[in-house]
Amino acid sequence: MPLVSVAQLTPRQLDYAVAKAQGDDLAALNIQFPEHGRHYPSIRPSTSPDQAFPIIEREGIRWNKSGEQFYAWIGGHPYLDPLHEPMVEGIAPIKWDACQYGETLLIAAMRAHVEYKLGGVVDIPDEMVRA
Repeated sequence: MPLVSVAQLTPRQLDYAVAKAQGDDLAALNIQFPEHGRHYPSIRPSTSPDQAFPIIEREGIRWNKSGEQFYAWIGGHPYLDPLHEPMVEGIAPIKWDACQYGETLLIAAMRAHVEYKLGGVVDIPDEMVRA
């Protein structure tokens, strides 16, 4: 399986990575091969607020918007965000556990969740990368 940067994950790949991050291998398999998953609930947190917001609340994911991009992060100071924190001699004094961008709030938040759980690059099945 090729490694893909979390920042580059498409929504379908992101749904797969979220399922893996949550330890739901059956959901990940059904995202990879949707024709086999007819009897298993659809997992689509990159596009479904009903599925994403419980993860956002449970993990304490915070978010904001800059221009047309959303960004989401985990960790750091509870009242500061990565784009608006004070700098000391040009260096940010706060360490964020994960911070990711996305076209939508759900994509940014799920990318941050995956980065926090699995790291900045993830294994994605070949057929999902080629698709």
